[in-house]
Amino acid sequence: MSIRILICLILIFPIGSICFGQTISVLTLDTTIFTTEEWSEISKAQDGLIRSYADVHIKDLNGVPFSEREKELLDIFNSTDENSDLKLHVTRTLAGEYSRIKQIDSAKKYCAICIDLAGDYVEMRELCRINMASALRFNSEYATALALIDQALINLESLGKTSTLGLAHMAKGNYYYHRHVLDSAMEFYTKSAQIYLQLQDSSKLAAVYNNLGIVLSTTGDLEKARSFYKKSLAIKLGVRSGVDIA
Repeated sequence: MSIRILICLILIFPIGSICFGQTISVLTLDTTIFTTEEWSEISKAQDGLIRSYADVHIKDLNGVPFSEREKELLDIFNSTDENSDLKLHVTRTLAGEYSRIKQIDSAKKYCAICIDLAGDYVEMRELCRINMASALRFNSEYATALALIDQALINLESLGKTSTLGLAHMAKGNYYYHRHVLDSAMEFYTKSAQIYLQLQDSSKLAAVYNNLGIVLSTTGDLEKARSFYKKSLAIKLGVRSGVDIA
């Protein structure tokens, strides 16, 4: 039987939704496609990476888990002027966190407020729109989720190759993966990877490579899936690998 681990602890965007209000689905890894020796190497690296992730990335900007700061963030939200940058950033954090932990009603509420507060701040507004789409997808509101992602893509493409555009493509890949439309999932994960490769954003590129590996594994292309898994891990370990996006 296939063993599945939460490789997302290693490969998920390290800034996550806590610092930048981003949520992303990083899929789980089928370990059976690795040899015993390969998996032994991965397992050795995994322990240190998970510790590093836990120490640095599951905490918010003040080093305290969201569950312990939720009330404080809500108090700041309720007491801060509508036009302040602090209000916008706190709202973005709440929107991303509630989406990440699948508190759908709260996610919808704060994503909508964030979109409104962001105004002409396009990347922030569309980031919140992507978070809203994630929350709706979690709630099986697929048509509305896809429409939000498409709107975000239209609005972000005018800005050129940005990290948030890469995130929007990845969100659309996630949407299609969970709808079992694997060709389209590959298409949008690849677009996301190309953007992050151009931006040299290694942490996000590792996450996209991981998801490409998952899709390829699902389609039965295990050799290419192995290549993307290894590429993703190599990036996280800071090791060069010869796997191309093409």
